Amino acid sequence: MKTGVYGGTFNPIHRGHIHLLEEFTKRLSLDRVLLIPTRVPPHKAAPDLASGQDRLQMCRLAVGDRPHLQISDIEMRREGKSFTAETLEELHELFPQDEFYLLMGEDMFLTVEHWYRPETIFSLAAVCATPRSLHGMGKLQMKKDEYQIRYGARCFLEDIPYLPVSSTQVREWVALGKDITSLVPEAVAGYIQERGIYRKGRETMDFSQLEAEVKTHLTERRFYHSQCVAEEAVRLAERYGANVEKARLAGILHDIMKDTPPEEQLKILTDSGIILSDTQQRNRKLWHALSGAAYIRNKLGITDCEIVSAVECHTSGKGNMTLLDKVLFVADYISADRDYPGVEEMRRLAESSLEEAMVEGIRFTVDELMGQDLPVAAESIDAYNDAIFTLQKEKEQQP
Repeated sequence: MKTGVYGGTFNPIHRGHIHLLEEFTKRLSLDRVLLIPTRVPPHKAAPDLASGQDRLQMCRLAVGDRPHLQISDIEMRREGKSFTAETLEELHELFPQDEFYLLMGEDMFLTVEHWYRPETIFSLAAVCATPRSLHGMGKLQMKKDEYQIRYGARCFLEDIPYLPVSSTQVREWVALGKDITSLVPEAVAGYIQERGIYRKGRETMDFSQLEAEVKTHLTERRFYHSQCVAEEAVRLAERYGANVEKARLAGILHDIMKDTPPEEQLKILTDSGIILSDTQQRNRKLWHALSGAAYIRNKLGITDCEIVSAVECHTSGKGNMTLLDKVLFVADYISADRDYPGVEEMRRLAESSLEEAMVEGIRFTVDELMGQDLPVAAESIDAYNDAIFTLQKEKEQQP
């Protein structure tokens, strides 16, 4: 079977993507194309990246009833950043009889040699590209010749008419309240509207309004804790260079679901299409962070991905944490209202290194979980390992 492989952020998928895939399918006589949304894109920063579940669902809606276009979550299930070489290796194991064609645009084709393990990519798939710029075909042909000599690559170039649509344009139109049905399939436009994805959210509201909203969900004690965390998050953000306003908002919002009954938290997660891992199912203490992130995005209209991410991982941590993620994670441990044994040591560590404070915090949490015979989340292990690796690199670079 001739199988096309088309990876991307799809943030969101748009009519240009579908047009490109249909043309590649016809011109290369492909039996099918696998659309593979990346979990964490390795080639670009993604500050306004929609959730993996949302991007997968938008791809499904965009494909509709085209049986030759199939959605794969192979990279969504992989921890950390997504690398094409690893994806192709996994696809070869899953479909050993298939002949793979890696599909891409001009910019990607011109930089494949700089990707992770390019020799593996060229050995496992034919690499197929189409130009985007006026003189793009000439550039592609030169690179094709180079790849054939250097890697023994099989490359196919197709001059597919360019449809001038971009995911950035879609997000910008959504933020401006413009109709996007000319840019994305109608089903995708409806999903974006219904879920409030990419909408200019309530993070632009006056802080006091959101604070008042949070207060309605929490006990007096929990609300005071949230105020303290917001203050500490601001202090850490100023110290380490994170966005101060985002830190303030993430701090006041982080425990918004903490006092909500578990069954209601679970309903929020289910309604949001979030599937809990076995560990998350068994440890209800993780639910409030996950349901809180879903709630502020879907109900309060907080669409800033950094804020949502920080709320989502403030209890367990996760791999590849952003600076804002780390600020909130540590602020929750050392806010002014905390008085548990060891908090002063963690406050001391946070003055010099977020990573050191994170390591101490994760150790504290793991000890607590083990004392209660509760499982440790894989996300916590990933966060711990990342922090340890960062500290080791810092020590190696010291004179």
